[in-house]
Amino acid sequence: MVFVALEAVIGMTCPLTTLEAYLRGTQAHESFWAEQISRLLFWNLPLSFFLILYLACAAWTILLWFFCRPRPK
Repeated sequence: MVFVALEAVIGMTCPLTTLEAYLRGTQAHESFWAEQISRLLFWNLPLSFFLILYLACAAWTILLWFFCRPRPK
């Protein structure tokens, strides 16, 4: 999560996103349901929204690590 937040801060596109776009090409959705699932999963919001969301998730993950440490077996 910290890696994703750092990518957002420096404006880097995730390598997996780049690979996905390359593999998808410019093909349209194949069916009605593919279009609906795409609308549900991929939000058309400004990048600043996702930057704040990633940073909040990274902070939450770090806080949980310190306050709820994993127990050794």
